[in-house]
Amino acid sequence: MGSPKPPIGNQVRHILIILSIFLLSLTIISCAEKDESTTTATTTTTTTLSAPSTLTATGGTGQVTLDWTSLSGASSYTVYWDNTSGISSSSTAITSVSTDNYTHSGLDHGITNYYKVAAVDSAGTGTLSSEASARTSILLGGSIQGEEIILGGKVTTFAGPPAGTTTSGDTDNATASNARFNQPIGSSSDGTSFYIAEYGNNKIRRINISSGEVTTLAGPPAGTTTSGDTDNATASNARFNRPAGIVTDGTNLYVADWQGNKIRKIVISSGEVTTLAGPPAGTTTSGDTDNATA
Repeated sequence: MGSPKPPIGNQVRHILIILSIFLLSLTIISCAEKDESTTTATTTTTTTLSAPSTLTATGGTGQVTLDWTSLSGASSYTVYWDNTSGISSSSTAITSVSTDNYTHSGLDHGITNYYKVAAVDSAGTGTLSSEASARTSILLGGSIQGEEIILGGKVTTFAGPPAGTTTSGDTDNATASNARFNQPIGSSSDGTSFYIAEYGNNKIRRINISSGEVTTLAGPPAGTTTSGDTDNATASNARFNRPAGIVTDGTNLYVADWQGNKIRKIVISSGEVTTLAGPPAGTTTSGDTDNATA
């Protein structure tokens, strides 16, 4: 007789135990693989760039020059501006400024503009700087337009009677303090000479800026104040009638001849006087007529 066979129940139990062990092994392996494949989330902290420091603004002719301290990590800068204070990130922006300075040009004259600047990197735009402001230059008449005038606050007499006296006259003199004027009103300069529309004497006077010498450029000779509207190639033969305003382009002088109701032109190099616009010689007709013919 052969060996007795184990009971069927024992065989089933053994099979179930083996299956349980196999399934447990699969579960353990699956969990291990899952643990290995799980990516640990990394929290990235983004640091906002700090505000650029020491922002300064300097006004010029139609422009404002900005300067600030460069910021480490900045790839560029954005300038925010307006002509009213209270600049914010919603103000007009000038982007992609690559250096730590910027010249803002094409501005109106005599206007105060306000600015802030922020650094930019790959994460975005940083904190805005403190506000700075500057006023553009005001243009003056004549060829000194666009030049900076330094006013130190000290007042001196450039030409005319000494302190304590107000003597009028029409005296020309190489010494400015010995020259005399009578109601000088309009003035202009080409940087070399100073020109004066002398209302009371009906003359155009010239002062050499470097020497102070005073001469009569156009109008009646010394000792006379004859008015009129005569044009002449010889300046001393020309006449004016209460000249009040004057400007220069560096080559010519343009005079507002008040009571003559004319605009006169003087060639600086020759002294020739002509009427640029207004009624013809011998007339002083006033009005407001526009015309293609001066």
